[in-house]
Amino acid sequence: LRHLLMGATLYPWLRTLPVAQRYGIMMVVSDANWAMSMQAFGRQQPGLGLLFGGGLALWLFWILGTWLGLHFGNAIQDPYSLGLDMVMGCFLLALVVGGEKNLRIVLIWAFAAAASLLAFRFLPDNSHVVVGALVGGVAGLCLKETRHVD
Repeated sequence: LRHLLMGATLYPWLRTLPVAQRYGIMMVVSDANWAMSMQAFGRQQPGLGLLFGGGLALWLFWILGTWLGLHFGNAIQDPYSLGLDMVMGCFLLALVVGGEKNLRIVLIWAFAAAASLLAFRFLPDNSHVVVGALVGGVAGLCLKETRHVD
């Protein structure tokens, strides 16, 4: 569901590409490169190279990290004591803090965060990610962007 929502938000920038290129890019989309390219698009900067190049780099390091974890994973006995469980959360927080700031964006993040926290408390494990993404997406649809005409 997360990737469905990411694809929907990327469609305005991907729709002009041939289908093979669209799906090629979507094969390497992850949370990190999606968020960074959405920031670039929001600043009216190119983001497709960031989306694909970042995704490719993340995929390659994922493969390398998986191999390292398979062979050397027992070297870190307690990853929580090193704060390794917080890496993705800190990355997302840095993107939120560095992103566009207006009332609409703050409300979208607030709805997504509240829904995610409630889901974390009351729903099955890991469902809070999907619930937060869905509520944030619906909030973004409902809270229309206002365009200022000069």
